[in-house]
Amino acid sequence: MTVPRLVFNLVTVLGLLTFVTPLKGQSAEVLTILEQARQAAATLKGPYPQAVVLQALAEAQAAAGDIKGALHTVAGIQGDDVEYSKASALGIIALAQVARGEMAGAHRTAATISHGFYQAQVMAAIAAAQAKAGNRVMAKKTFEEAVKIATTLTDVPSDYGTPRGSTLMHIAATQAKAGYIAEALRTAMLLSDRERAETLVKIGQAQAEAGDVKGAYHTAASMQHSYDKASILVAIAKTKARAGDRTAAINVLRQARQAVVPDVPYILEEIAKTQAAAGDIKGALRTSAAIRAIGVKASALEAIVKAQVKAGDVKGALQTAASIKDEHSTISPKDAALRAIAEALVESGDLKGAIEIAASIKDRFDKDLALKAIAGAQAARRDVKSALQTISLIQYDNYKAEASGVIVRVQVKAKDMKGALQTADAIKREDLKAGILAAIAEAQAHAGDLDGAHKTADAIEDLCVRPDALQAVAAAQVQAGDAKGALVWALAKDSPDHQSAVLLGVVRGVKEILGQNPSTREILGFRLFLLSEEKGCH
Repeated sequence: MTVPRLVFNLVTVLGLLTFVTPLKGQSAEVLTILEQARQAAATLKGPYPQAVVLQALAEAQAAAGDIKGALHTVAGIQGDDVEYSKASALGIIALAQVARGEMAGAHRTAATISHGFYQAQVMAAIAAAQAKAGNRVMAKKTFEEAVKIATTLTDVPSDYGTPRGSTLMHIAATQAKAGYIAEALRTAMLLSDRERAETLVKIGQAQAEAGDVKGAYHTAASMQHSYDKASILVAIAKTKARAGDRTAAINVLRQARQAVVPDVPYILEEIAKTQAAAGDIKGALRTSAAIRAIGVKASALEAIVKAQVKAGDVKGALQTAASIKDEHSTISPKDAALRAIAEALVESGDLKGAIEIAASIKDRFDKDLALKAIAGAQAARRDVKSALQTISLIQYDNYKAEASGVIVRVQVKAKDMKGALQTADAIKREDLKAGILAAIAEAQAHAGDLDGAHKTADAIEDLCVRPDALQAVAAAQVQAGDAKGALVWALAKDSPDHQSAVLLGVVRGVKEILGQNPSTREILGFRLFLLSEEKGCH
């Protein structure tokens, strides 16, 4: 077993520095922690856990301003099926370079991405960042490069479309948001009929959001299908409403409603929700009445009654719920509306009113959701006794566990560990109980009880939940100023998966510190899209 030696070596390195106060901003301490984490990651066995940690490290290094170090870290990502990890990190490095004014460097970084599907996405992100920075001529050229790469991709379909089509749609939408409407329209013309229509809708929506109502109307008029046209009209109405012109917004929504022939449930739902938000409750109810799909209708009605409660018309919301006809379905629109009213009352602080509404809900699913919201609000008020009583009325275990997670955080903060563990023990399903223990561990770490947090996290038996708990505790430990302790804890783990989980937590803690700067947070928010679901626990 080599772990003791690894720990000894790491302690020797870490002994040079001691972090006893919370880190602030992009500092030498941040870069030191990341370098120490990189050294620790080098000891991991197995390419996959190491690749994931190195990806996160490179992203954090780039955000902290260490471009050279970030590129060096990416070069260390080895093994099969690591292209995503490399491309994700390189994308963030490139965006950090754009933020520093290193435009040529950003292009060189993107050029090292070997997979065209990822490279095109990164090029589009670089172009958007360049446009935001005012380099619009250069951004236009970068967009052109992204389109050129995308056209070389395959048309073989995956779970969520083809690489070529999905990438071109993404680029066109990004061009539109960046204000390159003509270019976005040209990109859309490279797509198949349905993909083109979906992309034109996104372009029209981007025009509306940017305040180019005339352009959005022009794009809407070009749509062949009524529901595509209506989608753009809804975006225009939202722009009008945000500008304070509710009358104009309602008129545009009426146009959208008239355009939807035949009736398309999801478009009608969006129209009804937007009408409600604009204050046209009668129009919203008329639109929702035309929705035949029960689940979609219920969602629209929820938005309507919430809008009424938000406007202070609780009586009107209850009248709306009372007027809903019971449907012979597993979904009850009336109970869904009552649940929405209860949730809205919770948001407004009227827990007494919410409890009364919850008591009248017949459907167990909707009743449990309302009770969960109430219990969370009671816990937030530190009324743990009432919250626990509310939880005892919840039937479904998953909702009971979600509400219990809120309560244990309050109990730990109040140093009531006995009560927190009792709350966890009340959850019967072991997988859900593991989630509660993870919440306890994270709360302990934030409360400063790091030894207790380590013990709680280490004791979780669920192999999917434990790594998440380890990561959350390590992140909290870094934020508390004890990165040194978190790194030592990582190397003391007895498996690469658990070591990598703690190291990821260390990097996550650093990222959260760096993310206090809005521009850095935007860079770290970059994500590559995939055409299939990620596998694994997390």
